[in-house]
Amino acid sequence: MVIINNEKNRILIIGLDGSTFNLLMPWLRENKLPTINAILKKGVWGTMKSTVPPISGPAWVSFASGVNPGKHGIYSFMKDIRNPDLGIINSKTVAVKRIWNILDEYELKSCIINLPVTYPPEKINGVMISDFLTPLGKQDYTYPKDLIIDLKKIGYDIHDEFKEHVHRKRRTKKETESVYDKQIQIINNRLNVVKHILNKKDFDFFFVLFRETDVIQHFFWHDKEKLLQYFTRIDEIIKEIYEIYTKKYGDNFDIFVISDHGHGPAPTKSINIKYWLIQNKYISLKISKSRLLLLKGIKTVDNIVRKVGIDITQINPKSQQAYKAIADKAVVSQEDFNITPLGIFINEALKKNNEEYEKVRDKLIAGLRNITDEKRKCNVLSYVEKRENLYKGEYLKNTPDIVYLPHEGYTINLDLFKTTLFSSYDAYLTGYHGHTESINGIFIAAGKNIKKTGEEIKCNNLVKKDLEILDIIPTVLYMLGIHNNEEDKNNSKFDGAIRYDILSQPDIVTKKIKKKDNKNKETELLNEAIADIEI
Repeated sequence: MVIINNEKNRILIIGLDGSTFNLLMPWLRENKLPTINAILKKGVWGTMKSTVPPISGPAWVSFASGVNPGKHGIYSFMKDIRNPDLGIINSKTVAVKRIWNILDEYELKSCIINLPVTYPPEKINGVMISDFLTPLGKQDYTYPKDLIIDLKKIGYDIHDEFKEHVHRKRRTKKETESVYDKQIQIINNRLNVVKHILNKKDFDFFFVLFRETDVIQHFFWHDKEKLLQYFTRIDEIIKEIYEIYTKKYGDNFDIFVISDHGHGPAPTKSINIKYWLIQNKYISLKISKSRLLLLKGIKTVDNIVRKVGIDITQINPKSQQAYKAIADKAVVSQEDFNITPLGIFINEALKKNNEEYEKVRDKLIAGLRNITDEKRKCNVLSYVEKRENLYKGEYLKNTPDIVYLPHEGYTINLDLFKTTLFSSYDAYLTGYHGHTESINGIFIAAGKNIKKTGEEIKCNNLVKKDLEILDIIPTVLYMLGIHNNEEDKNNSKFDGAIRYDILSQPDIVTKKIKKKDNKNKETELLNEAIADIEI
């Protein structure tokens, strides 16, 4: 492989889903992950704030777009957290441009591998391989379409990722070991895909995600030796990709190693929000004893059989319908609330009187902030806030009026049948990231345009805020020269900041990149449409 000698800046981003310095830093200090440690020492690093909630759907879309969920419209894996029946999100759900769309406009090539919320794949100037949200059985998860043929020869199947999470149950030691082995196989196959693509094509922007680092922490958080074993293989894979880039481009590229959020131990207690609302007379139950017992019976049986790996809806599909039909009638709202794991929606009728609406919100927020676990002597909701203090944009209306996150050790429970404020939580996985303490992911960067100090990036005089996942794409576009165009100041469209503080020189990028002529774009789209017509 020969070095490509040109003046282009090139960006390589490797995503390690759910990775946290709480886990990695002790290993890095002991040089147990030598590749990641070397990149960190010759560049910069820091914790990177995720979205609220700190989960992959909204976080990776915020990364790729540089805007907050209020603008791109993704808050969970569901299209509407109030109505799961509407289905899961996909690439068509995202309401804004993402980095490859912008790079297309400047005739820069992208490769996107395994980034969440990229199914169905878009036609881009480059390559796109979709993610684990690809519907089971679908084989149209690549662009170009015929790339799927090469992937099958390599042994790569996007659906392998999702299969471990389909049946939520406790596993035997042997079954858990098989999960580990499968996650090793998947990352090895993805490395082979990366090699295959880089051997054939060149890119200005290359992104690959190893989502399995999140999966492996969910299953093995309790077993740090197993996690080290897995991350050691990840470290070796990063080394191989880095060496490919070095052979191909010399030192003419910058590398980022990032995660979308952190991780931590699974909760041991649940906060029963509906119980709290009932106790404080915000909502009330209105249901006969017989129906309540029936509903509780369906729920109890379902919980029992799921623990042994059986989905009751596969035996009797009508059981879930019966549960939902009764549950929907079980609560009569006194203030019209819709309670979700992310927060509380206040229905439109109450919002007509803004003064009353704000009064109710303020009262709810004060009460929720004061929920205390007397046994642990702590407040359990570490974040309770009005939605507009967190999000902004056209899709603000799709978020709860009050947003909350629990502290580590707790999860939100919406069960009607809890008769105490707190109850024990029997997690089937040992790792978790639905709490405030998991909001920080990792950020490591090195390369020709990056400071070579090994310093930690924090709020500073140059950029007066902590590092956020929203900052990556504005910074990358700046490094690629797109910011220089007076006719299209892309950075003004972003919520994230250009991180001048990571650059070796704040004005390091001086080359202007011209935007593609729209007429040429129209001709290109017409030619693509003609090519797609079957004769």
